[in-house]
Amino acid sequence: AMGVEIVRSGNEINVEAAPSSEDGARPQIICLSNEAIVSDHLQVWLDKLSQSDTPSVICVDLPEDGKSLTGHTMVDRRIALLSIEQNAWVLASKDDRCVMVGSKTELDWAIKHNELCVWAPSKMVLDATQPPKGPVSDTLGLALWLGHSLNAKHVMAIGSFDSEQDDPLILFRGVGPDAL
Repeated sequence: AMGVEIVRSGNEINVEAAPSSEDGARPQIICLSNEAIVSDHLQVWLDKLSQSDTPSVICVDLPEDGKSLTGHTMVDRRIALLSIEQNAWVLASKDDRCVMVGSKTELDWAIKHNELCVWAPSKMVLDATQPPKGPVSDTLGLALWLGHSLNAKHVMAIGSFDSEQDDPLILFRGVGPDAL
């Protein structure tokens, strides 16, 4: 049998730091409430986001009719996530620049290519080893969880949310044509 032995001395090894995810673009997370999704200002906001040099990941609120519960915690969690995804599809249908993403791989690609993406949370939340601590019905909390996991620059909450979140990652809470 033929074998190969590789011997290196310490002086011959050239060590380069592996690229980290932090070396890439840091996105901004935009959390849109239901009222923001139907706002007359939506196109202005999407125009600003698509022209920005900062990649944007849009998160959406749980639809008003998506808050019915079965009484079973895990079933309610999945129904809420699917309802959020339905709302994300509604937003994406309003503008062709909005690309739906559901996995970390899709998010990384969209961020790298500065695509305006809308996050469908089910896959990442259900597969997470450290899932969001609060209920998934707290969509601002979900946006913050995503923001921390992506090392986002900030989270901007456009509209009002049923949330008690207070986090230094939240840059802005508000509504109006100049919200972004």
